[in-house]
Amino acid sequence: MKRLTTYADNSYMPLWQEDLKFIQDNLIEVLTQLGKIFAYGNSTFIITGCVVTNNGTEYSITEGLIMYQGELLYCPAQQANMQEGNLPFLERQALTDADGDKLMILANQSTETYHTWDVNYAKLVVTDPEAAGTRLALTNALSLPERIEAAMLNDSGWMDMTLESGYVEVTNISRRKYGKLVSLRGSFGISSEPGEKACGVPASWAPLQDMEIVTPDYELTIKKTTGYIICTIITPGTTVILDNIHWIV
Repeated sequence: MKRLTTYADNSYMPLWQEDLKFIQDNLIEVLTQLGKIFAYGNSTFIITGCVVTNNGTEYSITEGLIMYQGELLYCPAQQANMQEGNLPFLERQALTDADGDKLMILANQSTETYHTWDVNYAKLVVTDPEAAGTRLALTNALSLPERIEAAMLNDSGWMDMTLESGYVEVTNISRRKYGKLVSLRGSFGISSEPGEKACGVPASWAPLQDMEIVTPDYELTIKKTTGYIICTIITPGTTVILDNIHWIV
């Protein structure tokens, strides 16, 4: 099968818009399928770059690529200021004008530098993490190569976790360790007056620093050293989701 369309004399035909779309669609599909294999079901993850650093309240991020809810997005090098208690995230940003027409950005805009025809790109935001489930959190984010490396190491398989008194399982609560990568899944609610500790992982699986997951309905803290998962329920009847929580030990 020919990899490029040619004339009878084997000279190359020009690339048409449909050809470019075919190439782009196939690239995105390949990365999406890799994500399904190595990102443990995640549709949002770093492909390359996107290294975040901070100096006080000033956060900066390097150029890179991310898969955001199954969509390939370019991430320009950017900076953002934050307030105490907030966390850095990447989210999808549309490049359109007030009328919704597509824009092409070619030069530095404030602290963002990118060159793209695309209508969407990845933007660094440092706001209250109430919408953490729809954003890519950078505090413990892993790139696709890191996920692939972790997947090639020792795998504990999914292991059930026991909920403390006052909590009730909604979907199977379990933990897994790929090399140095720990993953959680499942969901739970409350059945009576619960304590702060909902469940936990072995101390040897604990994160290197306390991890906080904040949503409008509940807050989770995964404690360093002990591996305890501390839950503060804000809204009665809330289901706490552990899916897509990962960290390196």
